[in-house]
Amino acid sequence: MTKVAGTLASMLELEAAKRSEPRSMPLMTQLRSAIRMSVDTEIMDRSEEIEWRGKSDWDISAEILRMVRLPHNPCWLEWRPMEIDPNDHDRAGMLIYMESGVLRVAVAFIGHGNDAFWCPVYAYASSTGGLGVKWMWGKTEVRDPEMWERAAVTALGIASRLLILLTARNSPLSVEPMQDFERLNKLRAKAGKTPLLSYRPVRWAVTRVERRIGRDLSPTERAEVVGHLCRGHLKLRKSGAFWWSPHWRGLGTNPAPEGGRDHKVRM
Repeated sequence: MTKVAGTLASMLELEAAKRSEPRSMPLMTQLRSAIRMSVDTEIMDRSEEIEWRGKSDWDISAEILRMVRLPHNPCWLEWRPMEIDPNDHDRAGMLIYMESGVLRVAVAFIGHGNDAFWCPVYAYASSTGGLGVKWMWGKTEVRDPEMWERAAVTALGIASRLLILLTARNSPLSVEPMQDFERLNKLRAKAGKTPLLSYRPVRWAVTRVERRIGRDLSPTERAEVVGHLCRGHLKLRKSGAFWWSPHWRGLGTNPAPEGGRDHKVRM
């Protein structure tokens, strides 16, 4: 198999040029104008620690939506910014945009057939209309429509968590400069190839030691800890979300909590 340099966004661009699928053209137009970001896998894992007070992503409330801010409208977030192997289908990306006060999230994958494709249904949420899904095409063409709807709602929850973490005050994430494909794309143009879409890597802006604080301790060891470092975590308030940096706990007049503590962020 031939490997394609670039990201999932570039794979979608290549598929659009090859197939000329008119149904996905509105999404591709949004994708080309979006700020595109590739997120480290560890950030994805950490964002999952943010828990809704409800039972599932279907319970996203107006209060949560108020904390979700877009760094750019539209924006694109995808996993694993590395060379893409068409044999590996474990890739996903989200096109996130706001229209008339409604947050919309369309998701894309690399499938088992080595093709990048859009999910034919997207999820949306608004402070007045609640949460729902809308089919763009193909509901009668797929085998399990409910599976696609669940995937769309899951993507909405993932997008909300990532955006809250990314745009929180004192955010621990660093959005790095755009990867420059200008020279490569000139060579591709001369060869008659579709240009690659640039992207911004998103990485932790804290040290490796700070990220690992508390992760290697067993429950028994946590209970025995006195003076210790508390790893950074999100705090959510009515005024919005902000990142509480790693700090010492259990020193002087601030005793350590009995049994230790591992923060979970719930909304």
